[in-house]
Amino acid sequence: MLVVAICLNLGAWQLRRATYKDNLQTRADAAEQATAQVPADVAALLPGQRVRLTGVWRSEHGVLIDNRSYRKQPGYYLQMPLQLADGSEVIVLRGWLPAALDRKQPTWQTPAGEQVVEGITQDPAESQGYTLGELDPAATLWPRQDMTAWQTRLGGASGEARLAPVPVAQTSVADDGLVRDWRHADYGADKHRAYALQWFSMAAVAAGLVAVWLWRRARRSDAGDDSAS
Repeated sequence: MLVVAICLNLGAWQLRRATYKDNLQTRADAAEQATAQVPADVAALLPGQRVRLTGVWRSEHGVLIDNRSYRKQPGYYLQMPLQLADGSEVIVLRGWLPAALDRKQPTWQTPAGEQVVEGITQDPAESQGYTLGELDPAATLWPRQDMTAWQTRLGGASGEARLAPVPVAQTSVADDGLVRDWRHADYGADKHRAYALQWFSMAAVAAGLVAVWLWRRARRSDAGDDSAS
């Protein structure tokens, strides 16, 4: 019965994840068709919004996210803070660039001066991934996306920075040699529904085994009573 309870709870959790992913998918689909908006406050940004940002690249804080492939070619995602006029900053996924055969870190171009960047806000939890080991916020090569590390990197000794809570995947064109062929957002809600079905099936099997065990126990008990009489 404990197994039944655990499986039912895991199935219900997967259904909640599916609902969460459905909401993300709805916002992402709407954002792809929407007109980019200038946010009144980047601190209030949510995943799945198409935005237009005006600011200056902080090129000294460019970070490569390792192990990102494009058309089966290994490479990196380049992320960089865009500092807005009010001093707040937004982490922008600028694009993809290929890895060298010797795994030497590549160089990239960064336009100088004020830039207008359009893009779609991302869910940081979905892009963070799972990687063992610690992440050094001061490094230029990270194994994953990490908004907490960005806060530490940009906040200095105080650890405080006026940083938007979500990153933005750039969709606007720029002459910087980066690839921005982002795939249509698919958050995989159906995958969680499939997992939920598996857990509920396991709960049903476990419940069936319990029922069979109870039935056999009852039969043995009845047989014992008949023999005693």
